Amino acid sequence: MNYDRIILELLDRVKALEDEVEEIQSVLENDDSEPQCLPDNEQGSFSRKDARQRIMELIQEKFPDYKVSKARRNQGSGIIVNTPRKTIVIKYYHSRTHEGRSGIEHGWHRVHLDEIIGTIFNLCIFSTIDSKGNSNYFLYRPDELGKYAEDHRSTPNDILHLYFVVEDGKAMETREDPVDVSDHLNNWDKLK
Repeated sequence: MNYDRIILELLDRVKALEDEVEEIQSVLENDDSEPQCLPDNEQGSFSRKDARQRIMELIQEKFPDYKVSKARRNQGSGIIVNTPRKTIVIKYYHSRTHEGRSGIEHGWHRVHLDEIIGTIFNLCIFSTIDSKGNSNYFLYRPDELGKYAEDHRSTPNDILHLYFVVEDGKAMETREDPVDVSDHLNNWDKLK
């Protein structure tokens, strides 16, 4: 029996549960302006683990000469991409669809900027799955997220909340003033 493998699998499960609990606690701590998760439908059985696996498969399809693997817990539990020239460490975020006050579906992500800027992470990928089961991915370098927080948030904060809306191939981030983020939508060129 391989106890190391069992322990690592259990640690991954605990991390996934911690992420879900953190998201739920954040929603409960905030007022009614925070999003409410839509009822389970196509997104219902699609877990964070499933979404990460899908991203790993997408990267492998788009870049056959890259070696893609799941990062260990001490590597941020994200994704490791070994290219012929360098290693890319990806911080991975996943969100089901939430419905805002306006009734528009969006993915909701909470980023602790001090955990990504100036750390081991080279890239952040935000995965969203809508109520129809469609997935979208937003790719940012950590420094881009820091700059985004400076430019598009009314109050400085180390926690950046992102509401991603995708309609007709156009992407907006709508937490405060709507910002066009289409250049980050499924932009796999950031892995080159």
